[in-house]
Amino acid sequence: MPLARFFLEVDEEELEDGELPDDDFILTDEEFNVVVRSRGLARRLIEELDNPIVCRKVVYEEAKAAFDAIEARVTRHVIIEPPDRHSLVFLKPGERVYQLPVEGYVVTPVADVGDRLKKGDPLAAVTTRRGDVRYVEAPHPCLVVYVCEQEAVRAQRRPNYEYYIVPVEE
Repeated sequence: MPLARFFLEVDEEELEDGELPDDDFILTDEEFNVVVRSRGLARRLIEELDNPIVCRKVVYEEAKAAFDAIEARVTRHVIIEPPDRHSLVFLKPGERVYQLPVEGYVVTPVADVGDRLKKGDPLAAVTTRRGDVRYVEAPHPCLVVYVCEQEAVRAQRRPNYEYYIVPVEE
């Protein structure tokens, strides 16, 4: 199963002498009106944009650092390329993001990163010890922006998951 690609905003200190990252990156502005992946075009545009934002590709697990579960907010600019590779999802600092833990005897993810869900659509199927299957449903219209295995439960060899969702208009 392909994973989503995550691009996180690079701190100005991380950019050496205004140079673009060596690895995969996206150059944008604060409103995501401009999105550039070409190194040559990015070098020309970085000087012309008022507040250029460089987002570099990170390993999937590192993307969790962009979400503050306690404050329920995005901490920096994030660009997500869902597994279908046909679209991009843009998140700004301060946007609401909710963490939904899904726990049970056996948890089977149904929704993936980039999925737009209506209220009541299934996020995951939870099987109890008795073999009953129940679905954890989206609490409101939302977009799934991150899915990960819960760290505290890995020792049990039964994965439980955390969903990070962003509310959207229907």
